[in-house]
Amino acid sequence: MTNENKIILAMLVLAAAIGIFKKLNDVPTPAEIESKKAEVNVSIDKAEEKVLEKTIIEDTVIKCECGGTGFITHGDGHKTPCPAGDNCEAKKKKTGAMFGATDPEVKHGLIYFYTLPGCAPCKRWEAEIKPWVEKSGWDVESLESKDAAPWFEIWINNKPYVFKGFMDKESFKRLVNDAQK
Repeated sequence: MTNENKIILAMLVLAAAIGIFKKLNDVPTPAEIESKKAEVNVSIDKAEEKVLEKTIIEDTVIKCECGGTGFITHGDGHKTPCPAGDNCEAKKKKTGAMFGATDPEVKHGLIYFYTLPGCAPCKRWEAEIKPWVEKSGWDVESLESKDAAPWFEIWINNKPYVFKGFMDKESFKRLVNDAQK
């Protein structure tokens, strides 16, 4: 081996050692750790939104596409039952007519948010949780409370569920899961 080759080999070994040593001493700063935690939380929130949207909204509320006929006519002329099932406009009309009503109100995916002016937990809920809930397909209507605030009336399948106090994401998911059992 020539002296030139020995020098090149020594330089490669030195470069590799420096790279390995630097990698071993590369410890993330507290700011980098917090940044990664925030990224993970955002990813988890997005995943939860998709889960809520699919299991709670899409599986239970299907838009009626039949125009009140009960059937969908396809391009080749054949008909299939409306995929909205119990939420079909034709079915709602028949059900309403049986009870003397023409358009029965179906409440699902609706939250009445009772608040008071200057309520800090109410403002926090509106800023942090309300956008997440609405993004999952829920309708939120704010009303002035006559009692303490915040409190919520959550409608799932025509049944109201009441939650008093600040409702975080976990409480909301738990309430919806319990209502569907």
